[in-house]
Amino acid sequence: MQYQYNYSFLSEWMEANKKISINTILQAIGTKSNNSLRMWEQGQCAMPVIGILRFCNSFQIPISAFLCNTGEPCPTEVNPSETALFEPEGGYTTDMAQRQPGERRPLSPTDVTPTQSVIPNVETSIEENETEVVCRANQTEKSNNNVDVYKLIELQKKQAENTACYISQQQKMLDIIVKQQEEIDRLTKLLQEEKERNKPRGYSIAAEP
Repeated sequence: MQYQYNYSFLSEWMEANKKISINTILQAIGTKSNNSLRMWEQGQCAMPVIGILRFCNSFQIPISAFLCNTGEPCPTEVNPSETALFEPEGGYTTDMAQRQPGERRPLSPTDVTPTQSVIPNVETSIEENETEVVCRANQTEKSNNNVDVYKLIELQKKQAENTACYISQQQKMLDIIVKQQEEIDRLTKLLQEEKERNKPRGYSIAAEP
């Protein structure tokens, strides 16, 4: 890790947000000094930490825009402890109008009015790109799945129709076979009866007395 302060970001941001008034920027940072703002913009000195926090919270800017890690990525993340303090001793000054010149108590970094702004040099993260690709892929897959379901339903309908037609034809063939068998049995019976009728009969001759 190698953290550095980006002295050019404020100037780049102000160039991209010319519609935002100087008074709005001063109010966001928590200062009344145009000279201080000009020095920060020109990169003559760094903004105070509380000023950076208020500026980032006001215009919804990642703090990495000012405090950049120009070294290796940090493999860990530090989480605040249960006893972490988020206010200085004595608290913050809540009213900027009543703040006296040279007063050391800072304004709260979270007591700001969020304002939309253009953030220069923003890169779309790989995760966002991957998420977008995955979403599109899911939508395409869902659409394809719907098409596949419809095709499957149609195929099942045709298969059911073909099966019903096959069963019907098979039943007709069985009926024909049964009728033919009955006809064969009837003809066989008639033929047998005819043979019985035409069978030669023997006559016995009685002996003479």
